[in-house]
Parts: sequence; C-alpha cells; structure tokens
Amino acid sequence: HRGSGGRSAWVIFASMISFGPAAILAIIFGIKRGWSWQQPAVVLTAWILLPLPIHGTMFWVADILPIPEFGMNITAAILGIISIVFVIWSIVENQGIWLASALWSVHILLFAAGIGWSDLAILSVFIMVCSTTSWVSGILTLRKSWRIFGAVDLVIAWIVSFVILSTGAEIESILMILIASAGLLGLVTYLNQTYEGEMAKE
Repeated sequence: HRGSGGRSAWVIFASMISFGPAAILAIIFGIKRGWSWQQPAVVLTAWILLPLPIHGTMFWVADILPIPEFGMNITAAILGIISIVFVIWSIVENQGIWLASALWSVHILLFAAGIGWSDLAILSVFIMVCSTTSWVSGILTLRKSWRIFGAVDLVIAWIVSFVILSTGAEIESILMILIASAGLLGLVTYLNQTYEGEMAKE
C-alpha cells in the first residue's frame, strides 16, 4: 500500500466515496505523500482528480456562500495551466523525475477542458498548447519521445481544425487557430535551430 499503485488507488477510492471536502483532503494528503516519497504517479492521479471534489464541494457550499458558478471545464483549464508552470519548474530545476507526470497532467486536463467547451476552436487551441509544451520540453531536455508526442498533438489539433473549417467556422475561430499554429511553429523552429548541435548528438 506504500507503493505508487497502492497510494494512487487509495486516492481514487477516496474520491469515489466522497466528492466533497473529504476527497479534497484525501487528494492533498496523497499529493503530500507522493511528493515526499518521490512518486510522480500518485501526484498525477491526485492532481487530475482534483476538479471532481472541488465542484462537489461547491455544489453544497453555494447554499451558504455566494460563489459564482462556473463549469468543471474552467477548473480543468486552470489546473492544466498550473501544470504547465510545474513543467517549467521541472525543466529549470532539472527535476526529470517529475517531468513526465507534469506533461501528462497538462494533456489530460487541457484535453478534458477543451472537450467540455462547445467550441471546437478552443479544443484545437488547447491541443496546440499541449503540443507546444511537449515539443519545447523535448527540445530543452533533449528527449526525442516528447518531441514526437508534440508533433502528434499538432496533427490532432489540425485534424480538429479541418473539422471546424468543414462545418463553416467563424472568422474569429479561424484567426485564433492560425495565431496559435504560427506561435507554436515559430517557437519550435527557433528552438530547433538554437539546440540543433545538442540534438544532433542524440
């Protein structure tokens, strides 16, 4: 029960039993234990489950406190953006043990958040954000697998974009997708040229 699998299962079962404050406490303790014992899988599991107890708690707290209503997709998007900050920290501090779990949390949370929106353009942009995070991480840490993952994300984002175009998207959605694509490709091209020598040694 002290391994990654046991602690992850404990957090999942606690979240299934209670979607309220008890589950939030279980997740916090899971993150604390996973962090202290260097178990990224436990932290990842707890982190991606966090939107469930947050909204479960808000459901009954709204009768007591005037809390503005917002969807679970908003919460997932915020946690996904925080996960990007964690990715940056993992790279800057050379904490490779946490990088994979941080990148997976970005993908799971932002994919879920994008699907929760009714606008496919937002889903496409979120996937491009995942692509950028993976690709840049792969370049900076010299890991080819994450660069390939970023390229696959970009292909998926473009497939979603083609679906949007085929259904007659608004000009604002098309412009948003084009700006996101240009920013991603520009950044990746610059970093590829900058770290070309290091990547050639792989």
